[in-house]
Amino acid sequence: SLCHNSVNVICEDNGYLWIGTFGGVSRLNIREGTFRNFQFDSSNPRGLSDNVVLSIFVDSVSNVWLGTGAGGLNLFDRNSGGFRRFLNDPDDPRSLSNNAVFSIFEDRTGSLWIGTNGGGLDMLDRETMEFRHHVNDPNDPYSLSYDEIYAIFEDRTGVVWLGTYGGGINKFDTKRK
Repeated sequence: SLCHNSVNVICEDNGYLWIGTFGGVSRLNIREGTFRNFQFDSSNPRGLSDNVVLSIFVDSVSNVWLGTGAGGLNLFDRNSGGFRRFLNDPDDPRSLSNNAVFSIFEDRTGSLWIGTNGGGLDMLDRETMEFRHHVNDPNDPYSLSYDEIYAIFEDRTGVVWLGTYGGGINKFDTKRK
């Protein structure tokens, strides 16, 4: 059954529902009505990195990405059934900026946007698997208004909207950068 009754996010993936909870993530086979649960296990380096799953996103090439409350970003490996973890490393400026991932989004160009809690917005370079950071700079009126990104949305004109916790909404015009 479901791994926990407090559900944060639900995402559909080719006949499955991924259900992120406060106790891990459950994958429901819609046709069969069966669950497979993934939970944090400190002895498994390929397991889910944290039981609090806040965001789930299926990208354009069918990768399943999970954002956690304190375990960074997880990429599901369909072949092994395990996860690749992306965590903040204070000694690596190209790592994830913060281990709390509230939102995940892919724009029309295929760029993956990661909204964090306090680390601002990260953009994943899929070739190098490194992150570029965008944060609030009080001296730059064109920087983020706040470093907690809860929601990401791209409108039909290609403008990306970022919803923050405490800093309103930010508009990023992908054409003008």
